[in-house]
Amino acid sequence: KMDSFGLDLTISGHANSVATVAYSPDGSKLASGSHDNTIKVWNMSIGARGTLLLTIPNVSPHIGSLWWVQSVAFSPDGQNIASG
Repeated sequence: KMDSFGLDLTISGHANSVATVAYSPDGSKLASGSHDNTIKVWNMSIGARGTLLLTIPNVSPHIGSLWWVQSVAFSPDGQNIASG
């Protein structure tokens, strides 16, 4: 039981506001989606918390240009990320 909530970690790196975040099923990664048109994947393992692993441009398949990221989700095995 948690009696209080507090800020545990601040991660900086997006050039615009972050709209969504999701933890991988095993908790080792965090994906963040932003209005800077990117998805960033962060290492959340102990000893490396908050280090950037990967930046993915969010390209719309319909118009072929960058698009705001409104949602991110990991697949059940943690190997893929879906965005919308």
